[in-house]
Amino acid sequence: PARGRAGSPGDEVTIGFAGRIGSDKRLDVLLRAVAAMSNRSRVRVLLYGEGDDRPALAALATDLGIADRVEWRGLTQNPARAYANMDMVVLCSPRESSSNMVLEAMAAGKAVVTTNVGGMPELVGGAQPASGFNRHSEACGICVSALNVWALTAALDYLVANDAFRVQLG
Repeated sequence: PARGRAGSPGDEVTIGFAGRIGSDKRLDVLLRAVAAMSNRSRVRVLLYGEGDDRPALAALATDLGIADRVEWRGLTQNPARAYANMDMVVLCSPRESSSNMVLEAMAAGKAVVTTNVGGMPELVGGAQPASGFNRHSEACGICVSALNVWALTAALDYLVANDAFRVQLG
């Protein structure tokens, strides 16, 4: 996979999350978006963390037919190594003022897709117009409407298909 650089067309792209696996993080939205992606065969999802929602989310991944694309990595004592394994990081929370995961991902040079809530648009420099998502060249990430599977799917599909832009965001 491309790690901070543009890969060859067809390379696998890794979408990651590092944090508590809880209902407030809405990782179900991420799994549904990945299942709806037009190029999901190029995607692998790495989920670092533990929490009460893990069994239900694993069952959802199976139901959606993407269990083979999702890896549950558990807790990590080395966030830098976890981010090194990711091409982009996704935060689906409908309520978030500032996110340590997003700050860590940005420090690691990873593209970020986050919800358009709290301070997230200012943090990543992204915006979310009614038509979908914004692709500002000076941004570190893309913001999408909270709980909007379609918008998240569109953003993920775009970043998977556009390696150079994904790397530019990081």
